[in-house]
Parts: sequence; structure tokens; C-alpha cells
Amino acid sequence: MLQKILNILKIEKPGNFIEKIGNFIENKIKPIFTTLLYLRVPLTIALFSLLLFVFVDQTLDIYRSIALENDIDKATISTLFVTILSILVWYSGRLLEYKKKTKNQLWLRRLPRLLGAVPLASLSLGIVRANSAAPNFFLNCWFIICCIATIMVFLFFINRRNLFKSENALGFLKLNNVLAVEDDNQGLFSDRFENIFVNVAYILFSGFSLPIIASNSKTSIGVIAIFILGILVNGILLLWHREQKLDILILYLISLAANFIFLFKMPTVALVNNIGTVSIVAISLSVMVVVFATIYHWGIENKIPALTAIILLLLISSLLNLNDNHQIRQLATKANRELPTLETSFDKWLASREDFEKYREQDKPYPRISHKICDRQTQKPYRKWV
Repeated sequence: MLQKILNILKIEKPGNFIEKIGNFIENKIKPIFTTLLYLRVPLTIALFSLLLFVFVDQTLDIYRSIALENDIDKATISTLFVTILSILVWYSGRLLEYKKKTKNQLWLRRLPRLLGAVPLASLSLGIVRANSAAPNFFLNCWFIICCIATIMVFLFFINRRNLFKSENALGFLKLNNVLAVEDDNQGLFSDRFENIFVNVAYILFSGFSLPIIASNSKTSIGVIAIFILGILVNGILLLWHREQKLDILILYLISLAANFIFLFKMPTVALVNNIGTVSIVAISLSVMVVVFATIYHWGIENKIPALTAIILLLLISSLLNLNDNHQIRQLATKANRELPTLETSFDKWLASREDFEKYREQDKPYPRISHKICDRQTQKPYRKWV
């Protein structure tokens, strides 16, 4: 029976069959897993984006809330930041593959393109899932736009060389100066890209943090610390990239001007409210893919398991509960103060909401709280509607 099977497969001896299987695994299967393991950072971020944008129920509710409010601006900004995430996932994977100078099969070398398309494709699939329960015209339009954006970004990954070399595409020529890695020994990303990326990340951090910290005092230690952080960040960049002093100075002045705008002109949560949760997630993943890809490449070049050390540090911190920032801190007071009633606290919170007038101007109902709760002092059932 075995001989008949071997004759059908045109295999003379069982040993030859086992040898062919071994060769197939060695030449076909092993390169796939080797490449996936090498591109673990962009692969992990792409899978995280798939999980967060498609399979998290809270994210689907965010899509529906954007559609119900017809918030075109928030949908556009969310799509834009997810597009940036897609480009950075592809770019990180492409540079890792370039630095390795792999000679694997052609489709394996193009794996970064597929990984780069995952975040935008995930956003499209998430919108489809959100729209499946109750079809919505806004979500349909948003889905079509995301599909078009995914196709355009993927075509950009394929035809980027022609765009960069085109004499008519002046913008792409300048972009090539930022993205191109001129020296194999300068690190994973180019010096210009590092300067721009670090300052943009710092500006976003300031935009999220500075208005909140400055709401109590514009001269607090937190405000001063953020301004000092900008000096330290650009000082480190100056030490690394001494030949680009002028570029770093211009970027620092731009970030400094942004800080003053955040400090004196921007409301407390204006940036968060305007860009939305999806954009914040995309920004976080974008920073992670660049930072961890840089650390990973540095570890490979210096034969130091840097990423493994970071993961072990995180696990140990979690086991020892060293990274728990959700504990309620109790402060001792000299005098016992009477606690306000639930209604008083709720009215005070409502008065502090900066988006209440926005709903009133647009003649929209403000989100209401319908949970049945009890007053802390009287213990009587209490329900508050807005």
C-alpha cells in the first residue's frame, strides 16, 4: 500500500519523501516564520490595531456615536491618524527589512506593505461591524472613504519610488529627503525623521497634558516640567545630530510656540474632544511602532535583548504591583469637612463641563445619566436626568 502511494507521488524511496518534506519546510515554511519573527514589532502593532479597531465593543460604539452626531470632522481626523499609523507600520517594517538586506522570496520582502494596510483595513472592517446592527448612511459613506484610503495607501507603498523620483512631484522629493536613510550606520530611521517625529510627539503630549495641568495654575511645577522636557528632548537630539543644528532649533521654536498656545489659549480638553478616541489610539500605536522598532533594531545591532528586557521589566512591575496608578490616595485632614450631597456634586460637575453649551447651541440633547443610585447621606433613591 505504501509503495503504491509512493508510486503515485513519483517517489522512489520513503527516504526521498522525507527529504523532500524537510527541504519544503526549510525552503518554504521556515523563511515565512523567520520573516514574521524579524518583523515582530510592526506585526504586533498591526495585530493590535486589528483587535482595537474591529473587535472591541467600545470602539464600535464610538463609530456609532460619531455617525449619530454626523461629526464629519472627527471622522476625518480619525481616518487621517489611522492613515498615518498605516504609513508608520509599513515604514518601520520596510526599514527593518532593508537593514537586514534579506534575500528571501519576493512576496516575503513585500510583507511590510501588507502589514501597513492592516490599520486602515481594520478601521473599515470595524465600521462595517458597527453598521451591521443598525445601518446608517454616515457609516456607509465613512466605510467607502476608508476603503478608498486603504487602496490609495497600498498603491503608495507599491509606487513610492516612482513618486519620489518624479521631477514634477516636488513635495515627494522633499519627503524623500526626510524618509531616506543615507547611511547604514546611522540607525533605523533617518536623522531628519527622528527630529521631526520626536518634536511632533512632544507637541501632542503637551497638547494633551499642558491645558489640564495649567487649569489650576499656569506657573505650577507640572507646567515648568513640560517646558523643561522640550529643552531636554531637543538637547539630546542636538547631541545626536550635531550637523542639523538649524533644523532642531526651528523645530524647538515651533514646539515652544505650540506650548504657549496650549498654555494660554486652549481649553482644558479641547484637543481630546476634537480629535476623538480613535485618533488617540492611533497616535499611541504610531508612537509605539516607531519607538519599539528603534529599540529592537538597536538591540539587534548591539546584540542586546532590549525588547525582552523591557517586557520582563513590565511583567515584574505588574507582579509586584509597582505600575498601579489607579489606587485611591487618602489625604489626612485636620478638620472633618461635611461631604456635599450627591445632587450638589452632580450639579457642580455639570457646570464644569465645557461641552454643555456646544450641545445647547446645536439644539441636541445632552447625554443623560439614568442610573438609579442613592444619596450618600440620606441613602434615598435618587435619579438625575439631564
